[in-house]
Amino acid sequence: MKIRGWKRRIIHIEKWFEANVLPDLEHFEKQNSDYVKIWIDPFYRLNKTNPPLWYFRLITKKMVLIFENWESEFQKQGADYDLQLWIFEKEYIRSEVVCAKANRRDYFDKSSIFKELPIEKFGKHLQNLHWEYCEVIGEDENDLPYKIDNVWVGRK
Repeated sequence: MKIRGWKRRIIHIEKWFEANVLPDLEHFEKQNSDYVKIWIDPFYRLNKTNPPLWYFRLITKKMVLIFENWESEFQKQGADYDLQLWIFEKEYIRSEVVCAKANRRDYFDKSSIFKELPIEKFGKHLQNLHWEYCEVIGEDENDLPYKIDNVWVGRK
């Protein structure tokens, strides 16, 4: 897919960031969780496409800022929360910031393989979080488990 108008696409990151810089506390109270995905066109459509790495690094910088702002807001509220940053290995456009009232340490299956987050690939701004390499398991039409992707789960 040929993408045109990269300056405009960079502005889309800024608009996405501004719309998500603070958590929706009302939604968090009702649903016991809140999240923000990378809903930036043309990458997040029915057929999701990974953006170029230089562009994704710009997104992850904003994701870290969202993470930090959310952390500050939840601390002000005095609520119990589990704030995480998910970076998917293959389909990194699926990455997101997630916060739940419950402890989600076991949301993904821990991988039997130890693999560090490739900081040089995704950006040095991610090195202040503690990362855990996990597997995303799904079920097929026969309810048999299969591996979908791997994800790094980042926490403070």
